[in-house]
Amino acid sequence: MEKDQILNYLLEQVLQDFDPPLSQRVEKKLRSEMRKLSEGSELRWNASVSTISNMGMSRIQKVLAEEQEKKSNKEQKFLEKMSKTLPNELVKGCLKSERWNFIEKGGKIFLLQIWNDVFEKIDKNQDLKQGWQEIIYKSLNQYPPPYEQGAMDCMKRMLEFNKIQYGLERFAIEEDLFNQWNPIFKECMVLHPLLLAKLVDEEIDLVDFQEMFDTFGEYPEAIIRILNGEDKEAVAVDFDLLQMG
Repeated sequence: MEKDQILNYLLEQVLQDFDPPLSQRVEKKLRSEMRKLSEGSELRWNASVSTISNMGMSRIQKVLAEEQEKKSNKEQKFLEKMSKTLPNELVKGCLKSERWNFIEKGGKIFLLQIWNDVFEKIDKNQDLKQGWQEIIYKSLNQYPPPYEQGAMDCMKRMLEFNKIQYGLERFAIEEDLFNQWNPIFKECMVLHPLLLAKLVDEEIDLVDFQEMFDTFGEYPEAIIRILNGEDKEAVAVDFDLLQMG
């Protein structure tokens, strides 16, 4: 294979690993670098495939590192500017998103919309509560452009579960799951907080949680005994719940 073929193949392999894709500007810069390397004198005419690939990858990594540094500098300036009027953690959560670019045109408008529509009641002089930065960027990554409303609706759902107990947010990403579990989680927070804590800590899964709730939901003491290690069937006998199976 010719030098240009090897370098172009290498670049295509690198580009396909990016999700979302690199910007057209960065991709164009990378192709230009591969062309310069192919046509320049750094590579001998009889260079091995390994040597060509290694030099090509080194050039690609150099360009990507430069672009990352530029991006980080822009984000830091943007963070400092926007944090003067918005909660620092809100801006950080948005910048952490891999799918949305808040620095480019239109990003600031969307950031302000997230504040106004989702976090408007929060004191802007206080840091956001535990887990809220994660809620923001997970919602944004779940709903890529142009689904602004979907992302904000997801944030609202996750915030509702966050109010019940930190750690439940993962069950609110999908609207159907949120609608199914919202009333149950609220009830459990009052009657079965230990059961809810076990779910949050992933000591039980959602299937076990639902089975416990459906069977023993009216008997908080029974749930506590089971979670403390007593035999489930023996507890069911004590509470006349033999139909448990």
